[in-house]
Amino acid sequence: MALTYIRKVGTIVNSEYDVDLRSTVQLVNAGLVGNNNTMSLEDGHTMLRQRVRDAIQNGFVPFVIGGGNDQSYPNARGLLDTLSPSTHLTVINIDAHFDVRRLKEGKVHSGSPFRQLLEDRDFQTRKGHFIEYAAQGSQCSSEHVAYLHSRDGKLHADVPTQTEIVWLKDVMRHERGQGVEAGTSPFAQHFRALIDRAAKEHPDRAIFVSFDLDAVRSADAPGVSCASPLGITADQAIDICFIAGADPAVKLVDLSEFSPRIEEYRTGRLVAMMFYYFCLGLAQRP
Repeated sequence: MALTYIRKVGTIVNSEYDVDLRSTVQLVNAGLVGNNNTMSLEDGHTMLRQRVRDAIQNGFVPFVIGGGNDQSYPNARGLLDTLSPSTHLTVINIDAHFDVRRLKEGKVHSGSPFRQLLEDRDFQTRKGHFIEYAAQGSQCSSEHVAYLHSRDGKLHADVPTQTEIVWLKDVMRHERGQGVEAGTSPFAQHFRALIDRAAKEHPDRAIFVSFDLDAVRSADAPGVSCASPLGITADQAIDICFIAGADPAVKLVDLSEFSPRIEEYRTGRLVAMMFYYFCLGLAQRP
């Protein structure tokens, strides 16, 4: 469904940003994963991991658009498969929720991907850095806050990972404002500083930006699985995608929880616009 809007939204030559995408970006559709009723979730995750790995190994920056946030762990695994043992990995999860819930009877679900990642030995050995961004305190349990703190090497010397939480209230202090070029607002500068800090902590670092659409307020993105009147704006979501596209350290982006059965047109166009601005950012890379 998102592909329908991606094909309709955005000009190839953007005079506003002086970008001709024909000469700067090669776009490849890697196809659907798990698009039939005969494939199990586990098989779909295996296929997704392989697709992400293959795309990165062939020099592409995957932008994975999905339904359930359960996709984020196999996406991360696909990236990890391509990294050398010395490469550090930072994951930025833009989400109203933490998604660090326990497995249900040993089975993965949309609330578990980042617990799986934090407990993944490959992530740990790469001194993984995990950032929860735009989290909403009204939707995050204290148990999960405590869990994230327990995985933070700054607090626990025997833990190899680093975790941090950037709450929505702290994010919204840096509002985008109206009529501001993508990637230049106070909000954009705040998010770029987060990426820059992650990249500078280690010269050999890869970044995975994971974006759950329910981080966007329902006025701008009603077609999500868990809509909320609170959240970042569509403009801020576009800023994030533009910055992620422009930064060479970002090796992977995913977008989760688009639910066209709930609302298709407005949210579908936002998804397409986020991808479009990611491409505009990608065109800025050296």
